[in-house]
Amino acid sequence: MPALKLRILEDDRLSFEVPLTMTVELGRQRTGEPGPYRALSGSAPGTTRVVMAHQQESNCSRQHVLLQPLASSAVRVTNRSKVVLPRVGATAIAPGASMDLVPPFSLRLGSRTLSISDAESVDEFDLHGLDGQTIAPGSLQEFRQPIRPLPSLSPPQLNELIGWLQTTMGVLQSTVGSPDFLSQAADALVRIVGLDSGRVLLLQGGEWTVAAVHETALEGDAQWHPSQRVLTKIQQEKRTFWQRPQQQAPPPESASLIAVHTAVASPLLDGDGNVIGALYGERRRLSMQMAAGDGKLEAMLVEMLACSISTGLARQEQQQAAMTARAQFEQFFTPQLAKQLREEPDLLAGREAVVTLLFCDIRAFSRVSERLGPAGTVRWIGDTMGDLSQCVLEQEGVLVDYVGDELLAMWGAPTPHADHGVRAALAALAMRRALETLNDRWLPTLGEPMDLGIGLNTGPVQVGNTGSRYKFKYGPLGNTVNVASRVQGLTKFLRCRMLVTAATRQCLDDRFIARRVCRARVVNIVEPVDLYDVEAASTPERAQFFLASEAALEALEAREFALAARRSGEILLRHPGDGPLLLILSRVAQQLVQADLPFDPVWEPPGK
Repeated sequence: MPALKLRILEDDRLSFEVPLTMTVELGRQRTGEPGPYRALSGSAPGTTRVVMAHQQESNCSRQHVLLQPLASSAVRVTNRSKVVLPRVGATAIAPGASMDLVPPFSLRLGSRTLSISDAESVDEFDLHGLDGQTIAPGSLQEFRQPIRPLPSLSPPQLNELIGWLQTTMGVLQSTVGSPDFLSQAADALVRIVGLDSGRVLLLQGGEWTVAAVHETALEGDAQWHPSQRVLTKIQQEKRTFWQRPQQQAPPPESASLIAVHTAVASPLLDGDGNVIGALYGERRRLSMQMAAGDGKLEAMLVEMLACSISTGLARQEQQQAAMTARAQFEQFFTPQLAKQLREEPDLLAGREAVVTLLFCDIRAFSRVSERLGPAGTVRWIGDTMGDLSQCVLEQEGVLVDYVGDELLAMWGAPTPHADHGVRAALAALAMRRALETLNDRWLPTLGEPMDLGIGLNTGPVQVGNTGSRYKFKYGPLGNTVNVASRVQGLTKFLRCRMLVTAATRQCLDDRFIARRVCRARVVNIVEPVDLYDVEAASTPERAQFFLASEAALEALEAREFALAARRSGEILLRHPGDGPLLLILSRVAQQLVQADLPFDPVWEPPGK
């Protein structure tokens, strides 16, 4: 009698094996017994008990099946349960009945397969593989063999071949924008290769999941499981495999049980050649479509389809990446500029450029946000930044960043604008107008009006990706950025909503009026900065006011303190609360009270 072995496969994975030299009783765990899979002493002398299911698994009896080796090389199988015991590819065993079977044979219990075979055999299936690895999408591998002309085909054969190719091309062409691409692929697997079921499996987190399935009217097991042996092989070797049973097909009287006759699978690869899934098909033993031959032709057709699917998935991934990049670009740039950047990606490369920068800060943010709470603050800032950002985009600026209550925008890069200073100033004025609408909307919630501080500066910067490999952020770096930020901060001390540097002032045309309000030494910047208050050109009276204010500043810087006091005082009578004039008057008063105090025309702000 040849040596036999009992193997238990769960989901086609080998979970337990034991030599079949004596009677073996198999069943679910009893109270006090260890869980699966353990071999224990049987209830009768000379028997072994194998626990193959947990106590709560009701589909398995405590004494489900008894296997008894016979001297005739057969094994007597006794079904001790109250349900039918299925045999893979053969007549089932009724409850309480016994049957003498010659190995190899298999019994089915839910997701478990009991395989009884020669101890030297691996299992009852032959596994075959195509020569060479499956080609990854975009691979430039050379053909492994010279291209050979097609053999002579009869008209029906030629039509069938053309149908295969047309269906495969249809699967590939349906990828872009098709929500049911994978379903079409599973359907094509059944129709082209003549299988009973086709599935697209995806490998996610080390687990195989069914992404699409197509089956003929001939149904298989309700709880379907792929061959883990086949999937493991294609994952390890990245080539197509198929398995066929060694034994002959069952006789017609076994039609109550439909077992797998052929399983074939081809890997789905990404552009780097990594296995990301599998195209998996099966033919049932009793299917009328059973083909002659060794299965190689079927495997080649499946691989052809799998390559199409891999290419389609790669195309979908590229399309998704392009859509993501487009959305990412349009977070920073106008749609028109985003389109230009997609066409000319070199514009995003790091380089030096002359730009105008705008910093806009929302005043009293900490006080208001404490009152609103986190959720209310998010709604308030999101709505406010949305309106302010629109002002930037309308002038074709770049939204560089949001930092809490502050917005940074840029003009002049990545595409140059000859009028970048004008565009930035127009955006700033639009923000001031938008503030009126925002206050109408938010005053009842905030309990106080909002205010803004806007600072502009023009100069050279290094522009490019200032983020990291984890997060893209296009923006500027350099001293010009630091000065712009400091200028915005000085709007608080000068009580101006908008200040620009001399470099930006030189960029403006007659659509604006400006007055120089001081020369300041800002924090961590060596060179003093001339600051200007800028408005849209309006009435002659407003332009005259700006000229008179500058005359008061000039008197102060010329150390004509009495003249500066008279000029600033006279203007303040008509414009009470004007910040730049109050600064002039306070500096004059200090010099008049402390005449021996050294005077520096450059103002030192009390902070940044």
